[in-house]
Amino acid sequence: MLARAHLWLGVTIGLIWALQGLTGAILVFHRELDRAVLPSLQKGDPLPLDQLLATVRAGMPALPDSIGRVDEDPSILVVNYTDADGKRRGILLDAATGAILAQRNWQPTSPAEGSTTRWIYELHHRLLLGDSGGLLLGASGLLLLVSTSWGLWLAWPRRSAWRATFNVHLWRTRSQRLYGWHRLIGLCATTALVALAVTGATMDFDKPLRGFSESHLPYRPAFSCPPGPSLNRSSRPIRRSVLLKHGFRRRPSSR
Repeated sequence: MLARAHLWLGVTIGLIWALQGLTGAILVFHRELDRAVLPSLQKGDPLPLDQLLATVRAGMPALPDSIGRVDEDPSILVVNYTDADGKRRGILLDAATGAILAQRNWQPTSPAEGSTTRWIYELHHRLLLGDSGGLLLGASGLLLLVSTSWGLWLAWPRRSAWRATFNVHLWRTRSQRLYGWHRLIGLCATTALVALAVTGATMDFDKPLRGFSESHLPYRPAFSCPPGPSLNRSSRPIRRSVLLKHGFRRRPSSR
């Protein structure tokens, strides 16, 4: 029964698992693929940030909501904004000249909409179906974990059969070779498959898990300074009692 269930899981959902593996392997090289299609960069010190923003604002239909570096590289900046349709977009800038290198659609529906690697990312994480696609892939990750566990149980050799399991010269017929290689590769890849299934499902169930942890597990909100008196040059010296009232404490001496 376990062998039949293992077989049908592979036959029915195996295509999704294969798609996940292919797109995941491509995304490992997404930085190199993105850089390959960008124009060459000019060497030099980066321009002031206000000058860069003034340059890009001329071709931007909305106000920018964030700016950052691309892959921790200070020579390329990305200015993100939300267009009139509510889609997230970004403009890549050469930090040394302010030239626009490319425009990105962070929610593409096809690879021809300005960011092929982003489209592959959406396909890998959500099957281009939004949050419902992410939940579907999370469920498939759990099924992969179940199928891998069943396969490990079925393929685990007896104590005296380990040598025969790795002896490919004993596989004479085509069916023996197919089964032997499937069993051998499965035994060697079990650890990686379990890690991929668990981490992938956790990432796909990110929003439900985050909501559950915040409502059922001990949760501490982000640190925020307590409100206190403002400090400026025209202010009078603040008394020690006022500082203690607002939560300030004297730092112990290091001597």
